[in-house]
Amino acid sequence: MVNFAGTWKGTIDTPIGRMEVVFDITEENGVIGGKASNKHETIEIRDAVADGNALTWLLDATKPMKVTLNMAVAVDGDEMVGTSKAGIFPASKVRAQRISVVASRGLSGTSAQTGVEGRRGKSYAPSRQSIKAPDTEISAKS
Repeated sequence: MVNFAGTWKGTIDTPIGRMEVVFDITEENGVIGGKASNKHETIEIRDAVADGNALTWLLDATKPMKVTLNMAVAVDGDEMVGTSKAGIFPASKVRAQRISVVASRGLSGTSAQTGVEGRRGKSYAPSRQSIKAPDTEISAKS
């Protein structure tokens, strides 16, 4: 089971330029939520759906313009890659690294799984591989 929870620091390569973003993803009792922040605003993650290592969700941005972002990413360890689609604009590449881990909380209220390699003192370095996100193929970089 993939754990999506944690703080992810990344970028979205939009048609108007690269945007730095932080995703604070929560997972409790099987419900995924959280917030996305950039220099303009903080937005609630809504309608998140996980399927294996794939995660989709919506963000209702208001700055620099009002638009709903359809996010679709794949997670491999501490790396997230995928796309962000805003209305009629072409899909934008999304890349993020998990910078802190928050264990998902199961029905019992205890930590279900951290999903992070290297938590016992071993260093973690993502391998160079291709990660398949819904409707896109993006090569992950180490």
